[in-house]
Amino acid sequence: MRLLILGGTWFLGRTLAEHALDRGWEVTAFTRGRSGRAVPGPVAVHGDRTVPDDVDRLVDAGPWDAVIDTSGHEPANVYAVACALEPHARRYVYVSTVNVYAGWPNEPLNDNSVVRDSRPDLRADAPEHAVGVAPTDVCTAR
Repeated sequence: MRLLILGGTWFLGRTLAEHALDRGWEVTAFTRGRSGRAVPGPVAVHGDRTVPDDVDRLVDAGPWDAVIDTSGHEPANVYAVACALEPHARRYVYVSTVNVYAGWPNEPLNDNSVVRDSRPDLRADAPEHAVGVAPTDVCTAR
């Protein structure tokens, strides 16, 4: 199994990388290299998902059986990377975190907690970003 983890050196990404390596999987970790500690074993691709040349370099490192995105903060950035990787990965899994909640880390959270609003220039309000639309259909429709 070839696995790409976006955000593979910190918190959830690091744990996923460790477990995948324990299973004998080939792991690539895409990271900016600003935080976390490298897990021994994965191939490291350093870059920023908002920099087109970095995403191109990431695409060139593929293909993968699965991508796990643990580091997306803005819908348009997640969408752009998912579209770039779509031809190079069989599955793409996005994992949201508590960072979406406005009260984190200072108050208890539940399903009704207020979420942060996305920056206006990075919103994903277009119909093609609607929940339930397959990324393959969206990316090829561009």
